[in-house]
Amino acid sequence: MVVLPTLEPAKSANPAEDGGFPSGHAAEAWRDALAMAYLVPQRFQEMLTRASEMGESRILAGMHSPLGVMDGRLLATATVVYNLNTPKNAALKA
Repeated sequence: MVVLPTLEPAKSANPAEDGGFPSGHAAEAWRDALAMAYLVPQRFQEMLTRASEMGESRILAGMHSPLGVMDGRLLATATVVYNLNTPKNAALKA
């Protein structure tokens, strides 16, 4: 993979300080897509496909590794599952 020269300054020379794990953009895309898919189930597949494409774009741009994007998806899924199953949110779900 070749990173576009305009994106090179965004990379850190020290991976421990990179801040690219997990991918916040992928996590946000998946969190929003899963929440919207819950609200509009007839668009479930389109919402999740778009979230997946968002994560892939972060990989293709050279901003995140596939593992960082996958972890963003896991983080988002865990957050949505927690929020949907928290008793204090029962009224909102109704």
